[in-house]
Amino acid sequence: MSERTAKNTLTLENVREELMKIIKKEFISQLDKDESGKDKKHYYNEAQIQYKLAVELYKNFGIEPTLEWYVGKWDDGTKKYIDMVFEVEGKKVGIELKYKNQKLKTGDYTNQGAQNNGKFHFFKDIERLEMLKGDKAKIEKGFAILITNDHLYWNAAKTETSVARFNLCDGEKLQEKTYRADWRVQQKYKDVSVKLSKSYTVRWEPAAADMPEKDNAKNNNTKKDGKTFRCLIIEVK
Repeated sequence: MSERTAKNTLTLENVREELMKIIKKEFISQLDKDESGKDKKHYYNEAQIQYKLAVELYKNFGIEPTLEWYVGKWDDGTKKYIDMVFEVEGKKVGIELKYKNQKLKTGDYTNQGAQNNGKFHFFKDIERLEMLKGDKAKIEKGFAILITNDHLYWNAAKTETSVARFNLCDGEKLQEKTYRADWRVQQKYKDVSVKLSKSYTVRWEPAAADMPEKDNAKNNNTKKDGKTFRCLIIEVK
């Protein structure tokens, strides 16, 4: 961890707001210039995002998160982890993080593709956090976070495709029900279904109305060139 420069107050009430402040400053704005006019640091994989988020939590609040926190075993005997855990007011906060890239015309970043799998895994993150929140209250709060510059995550899939049931477009309602993928997700998933115990509303940041005019259009169809980073945070109930 880098040296801590300040210690503000992080509470269970403001933790989502403070997480979003860090994400906006460090990750959503990474294609902007810094105050000196130089390019800001670019992030190319999830591990970099995890580490930087942990550093910023320490610098700002004196909190030392645990990465890849082991929480026991699933029913099938496999070990289960979540990406990050830290304590606030003596209670554990859990984070599952997804970071998906789209390649720019300049060649920067890579095309990760497989957006159907990415959406499925994000739903799985929500399910996992719900289970941990309900499993003898192993966590007090949980946040599923998706950061991406790939418009296919916030634009709706064609209605006739099976991935459409995993849509993450603005205003989408994630229902309290079981979602099933009709495609092969990954070999490690014997059951390609996700059961959500609560309902959620999708809200991307920045909101389309708050984005520059050149990036703002109807139906979430923001520019498709990868120059717009957005973040979705689902706080599990």
